[in-house]
Amino acid sequence: MFKLALSFLFVYAAVVHRHDSTFPRSQSGFNSRLPHYMTIRLATAKDIPKLALLERKAYGKQGYSEQFILGKQRHFPDGLIISEHENKITGYILYDSLGEHEISPDFRIVSLKEPIEGRWMHIVAFTTETNYKDFEHDANLLRTAEKSAILNGCKFAYVPLPKEHTFDKHGAHQFWERNGYRKIGSIQWLPESGKPVECYFYKKQLTG
Repeated sequence: MFKLALSFLFVYAAVVHRHDSTFPRSQSGFNSRLPHYMTIRLATAKDIPKLALLERKAYGKQGYSEQFILGKQRHFPDGLIISEHENKITGYILYDSLGEHEISPDFRIVSLKEPIEGRWMHIVAFTTETNYKDFEHDANLLRTAEKSAILNGCKFAYVPLPKEHTFDKHGAHQFWERNGYRKIGSIQWLPESGKPVECYFYKKQLTG
């Protein structure tokens, strides 16, 4: 796994009247549009029990544990981003930054129509309170993470989605497609629970 030495701490705070918010960073920055009620920031170790609870509510015993999330956060702090409303966590995204020839150790059988290209964003977890029912909220969280990944040198984003997704009824696969992701094949994914999951593999180009 690749770990960038540069870590950017931020608070992504919305301005109520203009609905704009700024992501401050020492070297560079970017702007994004957020609804006035939404805040996005890097997670801290203190947030992780709440993220594990969010996982259990969404996926039961298949949800990621505190130990798993904490291990990822310690390895790559920039890759754990949360959304909040009035100081209550409403969702999070967890990603790794991998090199062109790196494959996640969680992938078993890989069958792709296109090769994995460049430094890439591997989206490990994406869980929110509404689990895809609030498109605006979830899309804002995803876009923020994509911008973070670009700042960390990623040119592409990839996400495995179970073929039989828990939240198919909420349009889980359609959510990713509406956000620019294309299905390029399938993989067998080995989650923390240890039971292999058959997944579609989606790709998005982040930079030209």
